[in-house]
Amino acid sequence: MSQDDDLFGTTSSKKVTNTGLESKPIKSLGGAVDHPSHYNSGSIEVIDAIEDWELGFSLGNAIKYIARAGKKSPDTYIQDLEKAAWYLNRELQRVRSK
Repeated sequence: MSQDDDLFGTTSSKKVTNTGLESKPIKSLGGAVDHPSHYNSGSIEVIDAIEDWELGFSLGNAIKYIARAGKKSPDTYIQDLEKAAWYLNRELQRVRSK
């Protein structure tokens, strides 16, 4: 495996940035894994907004579930919103316990 290969032995033009670590290629796993349609809202991919806004784990997951509510399956709309609420409550508990 060359230094430009990822763990799967493939290369990509995408680079990890803003990590404080050396940039490394990211393997493209295809649309279903790399850019699932239920994670996009218009022209914005949810992960890009979460990272740009530096939301962290709990708030990032809340945004993810809100943005994709019902998009993966209309039957999961309420469950997605309940998951978002769970992550928001977890963040509230974390902040209040300081």
